[in-house]
Amino acid sequence: NIFFFLRFLHLFYLLFVLPCTKPNPKKRMRTNTRVDAAKVLAPRFMQHADIENMEWSIQKDVGKRQQLEDEKDLSAILFAITRGSSSRASDALTCFLSNDNNAAINKKVLGVLSKENKDDQICRLLIEGIRASIDHHTTGGQRTIAAETFVKNVVTACLFKMMQEDVDASDYAISNAIGASRHQIQCGKDRVEELLTKQTTVTALERKERKDKIRIKVEAYIFDFLKDDSYTRLDTKQGLADVIDPKTAETITVHRRIWRNVNKRQQHLLFLSSDYYARFRQDHNQATVGYDVWHDALANVGGFVSKPLNESCVDEKISGMEHYMAALLQ
Repeated sequence: NIFFFLRFLHLFYLLFVLPCTKPNPKKRMRTNTRVDAAKVLAPRFMQHADIENMEWSIQKDVGKRQQLEDEKDLSAILFAITRGSSSRASDALTCFLSNDNNAAINKKVLGVLSKENKDDQICRLLIEGIRASIDHHTTGGQRTIAAETFVKNVVTACLFKMMQEDVDASDYAISNAIGASRHQIQCGKDRVEELLTKQTTVTALERKERKDKIRIKVEAYIFDFLKDDSYTRLDTKQGLADVIDPKTAETITVHRRIWRNVNKRQQHLLFLSSDYYARFRQDHNQATVGYDVWHDALANVGGFVSKPLNESCVDEKISGMEHYMAALLQ
């Protein structure tokens, strides 16, 4: 019986007593971690001392279970510190993340919070696609009819729901969002308002003529007007000049000429009373030419005509003879 009793004591020692005397590495690690945490927290809460030389270590991410445990600990500590005040807690977290020493934490937290979901990503890509498409069809000059139709339809589509629900949004904000000009947005609003009021659908776009079309068309008539002896005369002192014929777009050589009337306004009135202007109106659906259009067109084609200079005042007979000789050479 004694032998069996001693045997029982030996087994009890091996199973229950001896394991308790040997240190557990994992338990020791947890104990050391808590001791280190206590060394940080104790001075702060007992003496209100600032924590210095606190450096964050870079370690691999822990499991989900450990994250939940850490969240519970942090929630309890934060609740106790702030006396349960959500405003104070949010301010404390904001200051904590704003600290330069916590830049690594701030970066990761903001990365998680600002991560967009698929719906937000689709909306963002749609807006960027609208901007890119409008920019693609805007080359810096005049768009083609097809490109202009596309841009107007896109702007109309973007504004349709806003106009339908009477959303108050400035043209500047809409322009920044979709990349269209304010003029296009205003035209789009007028178009949508007409569609909603009349309950109609969009129609084919009829492109208005360019504002400078008249200016381009009238250049040929002004060019012939400038070569008429009734309004200008040959300049026998300045020789020849190379100019571009607006009718053929070819470079030709003409004799330099002098205005018979040096007043710019009267030059315009002379053109309006000439046969050249009458022919222009007949050829272009009774279009008119104001002074600004006349001035711009004259600057393009009238470089070979100048005001009279002292050395340019010659006898009219000599001027006429030069004109006839030039005609014979042609």
